[in-house]
Amino acid sequence: MSLYKISIFFLFCFTSVDAKCQVLTPNFCDSLVLTETEFFKCKTDSVYSPDIILRINYISALQTELLPKCKIQRLSLLLPDSLKHAIKQLKSIYDSTLNNKLNTFESGMVKKLSVQPKAYISTLLSFQVLRIYPNVYGILFNEIHLVLQPQTSFESFVYLNKMFDNVLNKIPPDIYQQVEKINVEIQADKARLLKGIQSEPFGGLISDELRIKYEIVNFLIWTE
Repeated sequence: MSLYKISIFFLFCFTSVDAKCQVLTPNFCDSLVLTETEFFKCKTDSVYSPDIILRINYISALQTELLPKCKIQRLSLLLPDSLKHAIKQLKSIYDSTLNNKLNTFESGMVKKLSVQPKAYISTLLSFQVLRIYPNVYGILFNEIHLVLQPQTSFESFVYLNKMFDNVLNKIPPDIYQQVEKINVEIQADKARLLKGIQSEPFGGLISDELRIKYEIVNFLIWTE
């Protein structure tokens, strides 16, 4: 199920006069049809219902509150042509890698979460955020992708890191400082909007210094 279809479903339900649409209904779990393990997963799937609502609210706030403000700031930056070119190259690779990985993950989730529709939708929504606002570390530079399918080759991983360094090296000091300040605001807003949500995909554990660099590049490639 695509994010578009999910959004249309909830838009219909939240604006409908039919009270049945106002809450997520329980799964129909038949112990005569499902295995014992499947039945347990089906019955406990409701724990994901609050997370679905939280993630929909987060996406809504992200797209209507946070990002419109950020877009004005992003488009006001006067970037050198060499930096624009490097950013477009990295963004192109990010988009193609993201599509490849998410298609693989989503296909696997259909089977893995076959009797857990709410867990499936919750996970799908968490992945879709990566399409709305980039996370270069999570998709390109988290070392988990060296072993997780679809696997990133070591050669590609080294090449991507060189591209990342190339982008950083082309950022003028004044632009870097501007974006660094903007990102302080972005992360504060995201922390507020993410309240109650467990985590974002492929967050990983990295130093604050390195995370700042990734966040700066996220902001620069976002509108390309």
